[in-house]
Amino acid sequence: MYEHIFGGKTYTYTPEQEINYLYRKYWEEPDYKKDASLEDMMQYLVKKGIHEPVAMYFRNPYVQKYEECPDAVLDVYHHRKSFFSSLFDIRG
Repeated sequence: MYEHIFGGKTYTYTPEQEINYLYRKYWEEPDYKKDASLEDMMQYLVKKGIHEPVAMYFRNPYVQKYEECPDAVLDVYHHRKSFFSSLFDIRG
């Protein structure tokens, strides 16, 4: 979550809202699109060097899954690890 203070009030933004907020700051740029999709906004921000809100948009659902049930996420991780280890096992 992101916080912005306007006129003495604090506003909390989701990653989607933060992406929209940051994208709108570029309204004077020639390649700005008023009706850009969320995906277009994310690509634009990454091109401008703004990565954190875009990464947070993708990372948050996985962190939430982990917090809800860490064992299930770790089970998937260990399953993938053992699967790929067996694929690339060069010992023979």
